[in-house]
Amino acid sequence: MQTEVLEDEEKEKDATDTGATNTQNTTTNTSNTQNTTTQTQPEPVAETSTNNQPLTSTKVDVDAVKDHLQEIENQFASQYPVFDESIYDGLDYQRVEMPTAESIAQMAQEDLSDYRQTHVENINTDYMADVNSLNNQESEVQNELSTTQDELATERDYGLARQQSENISQGIERSSIASNRANTFNATIDRELETALNQANNELAEISLKREIAESEFRQALENFDITYANKLENRISELTKEYSNKQSEALEYNERIQKQREQVYNEWKRWADTYTSQLDSQKGMQKAYYVIDQIKGLSRRDAMEFLKDADIVKALGIWYNAVLDYVERVL
Repeated sequence: MQTEVLEDEEKEKDATDTGATNTQNTTTNTSNTQNTTTQTQPEPVAETSTNNQPLTSTKVDVDAVKDHLQEIENQFASQYPVFDESIYDGLDYQRVEMPTAESIAQMAQEDLSDYRQTHVENINTDYMADVNSLNNQESEVQNELSTTQDELATERDYGLARQQSENISQGIERSSIASNRANTFNATIDRELETALNQANNELAEISLKREIAESEFRQALENFDITYANKLENRISELTKEYSNKQSEALEYNERIQKQREQVYNEWKRWADTYTSQLDSQKGMQKAYYVIDQIKGLSRRDAMEFLKDADIVKALGIWYNAVLDYVERVL
């Protein structure tokens, strides 16, 4: 493509040289006076650069050329393909993070929370049922004892009063007989009270023992459940650890497939981007080269070569710099 630019320019030069030769051949020499026909160069045509600014044949505004080359660079800059992650739409990686041991233990506890709460509540309910039953039994014994004591007290008062009445009617109220009868009666009541009290104490002692047994069974039930719960918790932790490990393995395999697909998509985009970039580079370089050539057409080869020594011009033309030099050597 660079050569094509120069070929067009070279054709223009050849056409100019041919015209000059024809003019020289039609010139006639006289015998007395040697007239040398001078080849006339065509008047320089005011060239118009791509920015529509007329240029002279003897001077080029280097800064203006640099500015315009930069303008061309800027015009193309926004056209170059820019990588965008959107090409991977639908090809997202699976992200499975392995929880810490503490996190897995917390999840296992949450999973077993209802199980633990239900069983602990059941143990507490059974224990409280036993406690309430024993409390009721204790209250019944105490109430029975109190009732018996009240009845015996009434019976004592009534019996002594009756004996007193009989003693009076018999005229022995002050005798030892009356005293012995009263003592005997009181002793009977006392024995009944003692019997009732002993029975109540025995029953209360039995209830107290049952309460101790209930408390012991309650503690044992909690301990047994703690062991069962600990085993279930350990099993659940193992299950969760295995589940997350499997998920990670599955995600790894999936991500490997996704990675290959993403690489394929990227390679396709890269091939297109490289091709399109190359096309843009060619268009940009050609436009810069045409512009520079247009600016130096009216210069002598020496001035043109001097102009092309500018480092910024060399950098701006890039690989097209040699094409412009070739044009100068063949045309100017």
